[in-house]
Amino acid sequence: MVYQLFEEMQPFYYKIKMKRRVSDSLMTEFVRRRDKRCVYRVRCSGLASPEELDCSHWQKRRHEGTRHEPDNCDAVCRLCHSYVESDPEGAKWLDGFKLRQLGKMRHDMVLLTANNVQKKDEFMARLKMRELLKTLDVERDTN
Repeated sequence: MVYQLFEEMQPFYYKIKMKRRVSDSLMTEFVRRRDKRCVYRVRCSGLASPEELDCSHWQKRRHEGTRHEPDNCDAVCRLCHSYVESDPEGAKWLDGFKLRQLGKMRHDMVLLTANNVQKKDEFMARLKMRELLKTLDVERDTN
């Protein structure tokens, strides 16, 4: 009863779930294969298996320009992901982490791309993700 009342009091935008596309699944596969472990390790030991990792977007998925940008995405465990998504301190930590991880120039490029309006193009996103996955296969085969 109390839970139902709480749900009814929530603004409508809390109830909206963003739809996952095929290109999102390809992006998740890409970051899992690229990173192989939890990159943040702010709340865990980094020992989660690749199947247990999520694709964390620093600039949220609603920004089409960075939705499938490898610099914007990291493989993270659910514990670390919930920390950076729900805790204000986690969001501040993530901003500093991405600056250290990418460097000033790439960090600013991701921010610039995120703040430019870009039309959704699922076909091109799938094409890009398949090419990125092929580069991982080539790198693995040469090593």
